[in-house]
Amino acid sequence: MSALGVTVGTIDKGHAAQLRVSLTSWRDKHRVDLRECTATVPGIYFPTSNGVTLDIAKLPELIEVLLSAEVEARTRGLIGEKAVAA
Repeated sequence: MSALGVTVGTIDKGHAAQLRVSLTSWRDKHRVDLRECTATVPGIYFPTSNGVTLDIAKLPELIEVLLSAEVEARTRGLIGEKAVAA
């Protein structure tokens, strides 16, 4: 099975934008792509140049960093039950 162009999830950013997480292949190298997508037509999203693509081997490290960010945000009361509204 090829990993080319498999979207594994999206996060709605509002204002007709979303963050798309995909697994891709380019020149026989597997990658994880986090890309901002915008809807020029309601409900149809197109990728923009805003984003980052990493070698798939970096995925565990990315997850570790994001988990650390979650812990820090909870500690500071930015998310969770004690979240402070901005």
